Amino acid sequence: PTIKEDTKKIIQKYLGNKVKLNDKSDLYAYLPFHFWELLEKNGKLGIIISNSWLGTEWGVIFRNILAQFFRIEFVITSGNSRWFHNADVVTNILILEKKSISLPLDMENTKFVTILEDLRNIDNENIETLYENILTNTYDKTFKVQEYKTQNIMNIPLNWNTLFIDISWLDELTDKLIYVNSLFDINRGERRGWNAMFYPEKGHNIESQYIKSILRTPRHIKTLIAKAETDAFCCSKSIEELKRLNHNGTLDWINKFKYQYNNEKENAQLLPDILVKPNIYWYEMNDSTMADLVASMNFDERIFIAKLDVKSFVDQRLTRFTAKKDIDIDLIHALLN
Repeated sequence: PTIKEDTKKIIQKYLGNKVKLNDKSDLYAYLPFHFWELLEKNGKLGIIISNSWLGTEWGVIFRNILAQFFRIEFVITSGNSRWFHNADVVTNILILEKKSISLPLDMENTKFVTILEDLRNIDNENIETLYENILTNTYDKTFKVQEYKTQNIMNIPLNWNTLFIDISWLDELTDKLIYVNSLFDINRGERRGWNAMFYPEKGHNIESQYIKSILRTPRHIKTLIAKAETDAFCCSKSIEELKRLNHNGTLDWINKFKYQYNNEKENAQLLPDILVKPNIYWYEMNDSTMADLVASMNFDERIFIAKLDVKSFVDQRLTRFTAKKDIDIDLIHALLN
């Protein structure tokens, strides 16, 4: 019950009060440090854990602290179905060797092993052989191994899931690479909260300057150039300004929703109360969130970056890339693909 507090004390005892696991860490992240104190020097720890640590921000902190307590010998994953079919998570086996705290990493290697066979189809004798072959570098068709110097991968600017394949070629490019978020604001698409108002159907009579386009669904992206065809209401002017300009179509549209409630229950609220946001009008969808490029939210299922033919809003089910400065969008679009 006190594993988080106990682990915090262990880490800070050896590394100082400023070093701690991220508060978002999964519970299993605390276990290796708890077991560290129970192991003899050079004792081995093998644990089966979720693979979430390989690709999360808290995982970066976890593995940096882990490498100061243990030699990370093996990270083993499945390349042929999940090991546990009663759980939704993908799992790893992590093999660690206890070491003295904060020894330099320059002599350490870490092996990323992919098991290519379904373990349920391998009998116990062959499991033993597989295990021995992994330990002795006797490679066979049931698994593959990528080995890296541990110090070289601790600060690699990539998700550790990539280390199960050979990315040694990346060293030749590293000094040429930049983070894409230095060029773009990257975020989920727009979610303003009341579609009937912000995505008006045809016949709305809103003045044309307050109508932008929005891409509603990734299903409509068929090529690397995407076209947003649905209208979006985008007005950043005050009611007084609209009256002064005689933009009555827009005023009528805002007034149409001014006295509407968000539901029919007892605790229903007026739309101006629930749509209010800091520094914008309750009826406003700010054009600073319009996108130049767009990607699927489920990036593992459809790997592409599309360019919008005209800068547009995109729905929250998509990831938007909004240029921070004047850049060659066509060139960046090509490079990202």
